[in-house]
Amino acid sequence: MVADIRRLPFGANSVDRVYLNDVVEHVSDLIALMEEIWRVCKPNARVHIRVVNWDSQYMAIDPTHCRPIHPETFSFFGGRPGRDYYTHARFEVLSLVKGYDHRLSRWTLGSRKWLDFLAHYLHNVLIDLNFTLRAIKEPTHV
Repeated sequence: MVADIRRLPFGANSVDRVYLNDVVEHVSDLIALMEEIWRVCKPNARVHIRVVNWDSQYMAIDPTHCRPIHPETFSFFGGRPGRDYYTHARFEVLSLVKGYDHRLSRWTLGSRKWLDFLAHYLHNVLIDLNFTLRAIKEPTHV
């Protein structure tokens, strides 16, 4: 069964948390997905998203991947000045946890400074991205 990303089976403002584990990179219309997630989220709901990093080999080798996700991708839904014309759906990026290649993590003794440096210049260093977003909405009154 495949879910229709434009019509999730939940009411508006009904969800406290959303978990998307290795889903977003398989969706061709990210804006439509995020608008639908925003619709079902209560104000301040948390959205947890895990994706394969845009320049890891795992992004390239999976034929079902539709889109790369960069560490700054979700800033376009609320945190990037001057980019609020894409969609009405607003999210704040609360955290981003980067998953690095375990061999390089051992080699660098887990130094985030070195891992970030290497990831800037080399492929397959930064493997996955784990975002926590907050839905920005006005509270609803019953």
